[in-house]
Amino acid sequence: AQMKAATADNPLIAEKMQTDNEVDRLKLLQRDWITQQSRYKLDIEEKLPSKLDRLNKRIVKLEKDIELLKANPVIADGFRMEVKGDYYSERTEAGEALIREFEKYMSSDECKKGEPSEMIGKFRGFEISFFAASIMSSTVRLTGCSGIVYDCDFSLSNVGACIRIENLAGGIPERKEAAYREIGNVEKELEIAGQQYGKPFEFAQELDRLTLKQSEINDKLEFGQGCDEFQQNCEAENMEL
Repeated sequence: AQMKAATADNPLIAEKMQTDNEVDRLKLLQRDWITQQSRYKLDIEEKLPSKLDRLNKRIVKLEKDIELLKANPVIADGFRMEVKGDYYSERTEAGEALIREFEKYMSSDECKKGEPSEMIGKFRGFEISFFAASIMSSTVRLTGCSGIVYDCDFSLSNVGACIRIENLAGGIPERKEAAYREIGNVEKELEIAGQQYGKPFEFAQELDRLTLKQSEINDKLEFGQGCDEFQQNCEAENMEL
């Protein structure tokens, strides 16, 4: 209300308010631009190259595990799993053996300490183990020659437990394809960052102009020129009338 009253007597204050608002808006955009430029620099120099390096190393490891799968193909009768030294060709029996070992693990010291179980069997060359992050979160793990740990939720259904392990192993080649797709996405991000980094702030000239105008208006208000100009304009209008 006070500002409205002031602008009624001095239009220069209204101009100052408008200029101040626009300067604040452009400075906010400039801060966002500075932040984004810093992000682009970090992406180009560190973040994205590091991500590409990790993905390429992961692909090398996945290829080792894919070779392990090829060396241990699905057999003619369709199923074979080893649990604690016993070999099973029926999912029902193998699943029951898995569930017995899982129940032992859940009551073991390893589980209570939040540690994975020891190897309890093998499937297609991969070691089978269990891990329970909590009572409500229990997983079955496969570990091959690469050191990558593949896991999924464990099923207390005998057949379901086996099928999940089969699907976990069978999905490893898709993980390699997913890694290649991610590399493509990261390379696009790197290209965009390279195009955007170093671009000047597009409103720099407008901000400079308004900042100078803001300073001139403040100087006029400080010396009372705004009121004098307003009074002179009013007197001139009255004389004309």
